[in-house]
Amino acid sequence: MASVVRYLRSPGSKGGRFDHFVSGFAISFTGISHRWPPWFVHSPWNYPVVLSLSPLVGAIAAGCPAVIKPSEVSANVTDVLAQLLPKYLDPNAYVVVKGAVPETTYLLSLKWDFILFTGNSVVGKIIASAAAKNITPCALELGGASPVVLADDADISLAAKRILWG
Repeated sequence: MASVVRYLRSPGSKGGRFDHFVSGFAISFTGISHRWPPWFVHSPWNYPVVLSLSPLVGAIAAGCPAVIKPSEVSANVTDVLAQLLPKYLDPNAYVVVKGAVPETTYLLSLKWDFILFTGNSVVGKIIASAAAKNITPCALELGGASPVVLADDADISLAAKRILWG
């Protein structure tokens, strides 16, 4: 997987501007033997931990490498995931990508075995269109923000648990 990082960081490469990808990141699986093809998980800003890690568990269980691209709106969570995942998982198989539209556009141009997107319908249409070009199966969880109203007498501890898990 490291071949793409070398490509993206090489001088004069078309993708040279993507030098802020997480170290060890690789997207090109050419010439690298994987038992199963990779998953691409694009998670939203409103539940970035749960909706990044839950699909990752599925990828690990299926024996698939995965690239997680959290929303650029949740940059602090992305930073934490990018620091912690390589400590506990194989950085050649499970990667967090930082970035915004250019990075997501590039990732969507690649061939994936499965794409999982949670977010709004505008971006969902872009994801679905990109997936269709490679006939890639995808799961789109489209919705909006998840507003929560708590009454004055609410059990804050219980409410926090329920909000965290959706």
